[in-house]
Amino acid sequence: MATLVDNMKLNVIVDVYARACSRFDELICTGRPSANGTFMPADDEEARLCREHAAQEKEQALAELERLGFDEADFNEAHRLLLKAQRKPMI
Repeated sequence: MATLVDNMKLNVIVDVYARACSRFDELICTGRPSANGTFMPADDEEARLCREHAAQEKEQALAELERLGFDEADFNEAHRLLLKAQRKPMI
C-alpha cells in the first residue's frame, strides 16, 4: 500500500508531466487556443510532434513511478484527477 508521501510523489510526477506537455504545446502549436486556453496544433505535423513528446514524457514518468511501486493505471487516474481539478466552471 502506498504511503501518503508516495502518493504525493505520484501527484508531483504527474503534475511535472502535465506541465512539460503544456509547455511543449505552447512552443509548437500555432493553432487557435481552445476555449479553456490550451494550445491546439494547427496541422497534422504539430499534432504528431505533440503526441511524440507526450509519449516520451509519459515514458519517463512511468519509469519513475514504477520505482515507487505505481503502474500506468495509477498514473492515468492521477492525471484524470489533475485534469478534473484544473477545469474551470463555465459561467
